[in-house]
Amino acid sequence: MTPETPIARLRNLGPKMAQWLGGIGIQTRADLSRAGAVDAWIRLKAVGQGRVSLLALYAMQAALMDVDWRELPDELKAALREAVEDPA
Repeated sequence: MTPETPIARLRNLGPKMAQWLGGIGIQTRADLSRAGAVDAWIRLKAVGQGRVSLLALYAMQAALMDVDWRELPDELKAALREAVEDPA
């Protein structure tokens, strides 16, 4: 995958997530990388994408790492959860 790869072509993400992320200005892997999974998730929640679950957070992080979201270490999932429960 290149930095210009569209969101919908990233592992773990599909058309619906691409639509949601596009709504906050994230259209490519580079955009997501700059924002980071946590910030992107918080921004999605802020614009009313209430259906955005922790799974979406894991999927975005895993997409950046180019791994299946189920392969994320438990410690990383815990850190991601903590980051969105109490954003700095």
